[in-house]
Amino acid sequence: MVMNAGMFLLLSSVHHFSSFGKAFSLFPQRILPLVWPKFRYLSTLQFFLNHRCFLRSRVSERVGKSPKELLIGQPHPHWLEFLGFKRFQRA
Repeated sequence: MVMNAGMFLLLSSVHHFSSFGKAFSLFPQRILPLVWPKFRYLSTLQFFLNHRCFLRSRVSERVGKSPKELLIGQPHPHWLEFLGFKRFQRA
């Protein structure tokens, strides 16, 4: 399970009465600035890998389709178009 910023904020808002609990509740506030850039990178990588088309595969029905297309069974635009960019087309 991947912890996102919302989960960190939820954990940091929980009040604990023991000294261990207080130290644990401060942990997300101290660690979040250190790991947040890595979460952004990993979510971007996950988006790219889920929307990139397979160039080759042992299973012929997967070639030219992305994992998302195989999961939902419907085609979708190129992953760059999802992000608002125009694809480069050779003349």
